[in-house]
Amino acid sequence: MNQKRVLPWLGFALVAILFFSRIAGFSFQDPDEGRYARVPQEMLNAGNWLTPSLASVPYFEKPPLFYWLVASAYSLFGQSEGAARAVPALAAFLTVWMTFSFGRHHFGQRAGLLAAGILATAPLFFIFSQSLVIDMVLTACFTATMFAFYRACEAEAKTRWVLATVVAASLAILAKGLLGLVLPGAIAVLTLIVRRDSATLRALLRPAPIGLFLLITMPWFIWMSATHPEFLQYFLIENHFGRFLDAEGYGIAHPEGPWFYLPVMLLTPLPWSLAPFLLAGQTATRRAFGLVRKDLLVFFLLWALVVILFFSASSSKLPPYVLPAFPPLALLLGAWLDLAMDEELEEPLLLRVIWPALISLGILFLMASLGALLFGGFLATSFPGNGSEILAIRNAVFFAGIALVLGGALWARQRRSRLPVDLILLMILTIGATELGAVGARSVAKSGRAAAQILNDQAEPEDLIVMYRQLSQSLLFYADRRPIHLDDFVELTELVALMPAADREPWFWKGNEQLLEAWNSPRRVFVYINERNLAKLEPEFERPYRVLVRNRKRLLVDNQGGADDNRASAGSKVGEVEKIATDSARNLAGSS
Repeated sequence: MNQKRVLPWLGFALVAILFFSRIAGFSFQDPDEGRYARVPQEMLNAGNWLTPSLASVPYFEKPPLFYWLVASAYSLFGQSEGAARAVPALAAFLTVWMTFSFGRHHFGQRAGLLAAGILATAPLFFIFSQSLVIDMVLTACFTATMFAFYRACEAEAKTRWVLATVVAASLAILAKGLLGLVLPGAIAVLTLIVRRDSATLRALLRPAPIGLFLLITMPWFIWMSATHPEFLQYFLIENHFGRFLDAEGYGIAHPEGPWFYLPVMLLTPLPWSLAPFLLAGQTATRRAFGLVRKDLLVFFLLWALVVILFFSASSSKLPPYVLPAFPPLALLLGAWLDLAMDEELEEPLLLRVIWPALISLGILFLMASLGALLFGGFLATSFPGNGSEILAIRNAVFFAGIALVLGGALWARQRRSRLPVDLILLMILTIGATELGAVGARSVAKSGRAAAQILNDQAEPEDLIVMYRQLSQSLLFYADRRPIHLDDFVELTELVALMPAADREPWFWKGNEQLLEAWNSPRRVFVYINERNLAKLEPEFERPYRVLVRNRKRLLVDNQGGADDNRASAGSKVGEVEKIATDSARNLAGSS
């Protein structure tokens, strides 16, 4: 069998295992995963695929493509964590495949495989392949746009690639708004200037691509503007320009400094971010960099720099915003490594440094997990109620350490008999196995799932459910029931204010009067609240409260604390939740 044909298939089978094998079962994290799970659920419940909503409030933050994809996954596979997270996992898989294809076309199969492996195992990229957020879908559309654009630049018959560019850019806009046009457009313009390529510019500005672009992007925006006159003001002015220019002024978090992405770009791709420095440290491998095609080198650097500098200038910053810069950097590193491996080196500096570092990290992980095992009783006592979380972290660190040490043992055994490129592929496999081993740590979640399970088991249609001065998006998903929101509506505050009073007032309360009246009545009331607010509210309760479940500092309480018959009927589920935490702590302590 032809090894050259089999290797890509084997590689992408491993990438599929990496991205898809552990997306199910873990609770949605608040706020982001809960939000992006709930909005498509509400679309399906309402039968309205045009107006996104969250907590039954028209939600104007983002365009609909991501919601449509997740809602489609729900329709096919059911409403579950695995179905929802299959969307970013698939987007990541396609991004890696496109990176491989572009690299193979321009540099050869080995360079394409190296670039794909580097991208797939870059920790930040892997993390967001597993997370229900929009950024990975945007990254896939962005990557497709740029690759198709460059193929259009190279092709004599440009029409096919120009139309592919337009379709991908249109989908990027439907994924996350104007970013899908502004950033690829800026990169394309700069590339055309550097290349002095007027032919591709003329091809992009012909009526057919412009018409296709408008046909894909405009119908939803026109419909939303006609149906919701307030949409464009909120979507464009506040959520785009406001987020970029004055995040704090518009009540948007993440106002990091201008150098925020420097450590992000150095730390989140580790160990791959060390590779350029190590390759530059040897004359032979440094010389290989000069052999990278200059036109592609300029294109990759422009692509990455535009993304990083744009978000560095923005007043709102988060690590996943720069994910679209990862594919060009992975390609550049893959091409450089491919050329460097052709140099006659006994063992490149890259391998002599990174492999021992990975082995050392694995030993540290194993020592840390052993320490958690030996001092399990102390940890269980010091962090009461967190036994299951400590156990999850300990196991994740242990399995990650095992992967690193086993990979290091293979390297030590094979380092003299294998080619450097084989040892780099082994490094890719080891990093991927380490990431899979560490996935279990995500069970340490800020999530409303346990509270929702209580509500699903116990709440009757006539019972009142109140979210007090907080918003648990994941609770909305898991309970799939509309609660009352009291006082602080968090990210919905401005959108709630845009609602007609008749739609707003029954569901969004101001002040404690209605809550206290209901609480002190015979009616059963559930309140999702944090510890601090509960302490402030307790003196006004005439009926004692009962804690049904706790997630970190967030509690689900009800007003049945003095009723033994209700306590007994609730006891099975409450006892189950308490038993999980107690057993976890006991396991942690007992294992020591």
